Amino acid sequence: MQRRIARLFLLIFLMQVTPLGEFARLPLLVQHYMQHKHLHPETTIYGFFKMHYLDKTVVDSDYDQDMQLPFKTVHAHFAVQMSMPQASLTLSNVFFPLIKEDITNLQFILPNSSLSSIFKPPIMAS
Repeated sequence: MQRRIARLFLLIFLMQVTPLGEFARLPLLVQHYMQHKHLHPETTIYGFFKMHYLDKTVVDSDYDQDMQLPFKTVHAHFAVQMSMPQASLTLSNVFFPLIKEDITNLQFILPNSSLSSIFKPPIMAS
């Protein structure tokens, strides 16, 4: 029972934070295609997708239905952004309180021989 509940919560989470929820709107795509096919029997699947996804969006009588199609609009209200704060720390005060010199300005010099292979670790010059 716990696995089923966990899977349900995982599915709900994935449908909210990924485009996976767009697949739930696939029946709207099929229904809208059938409407176009009924009104214009010569409409092909390629023409339908080209009109709704590749061409410029046209505001017409079925504009509201067009905007409900899957992958037509981006819903980013659950998007997560990660950013690292850019703060300057003096490492000697934080990690090495007994060291008197500032170690944030150390220069790591890579000799030209280390650039010949990307699999060699960098060598620190002393």
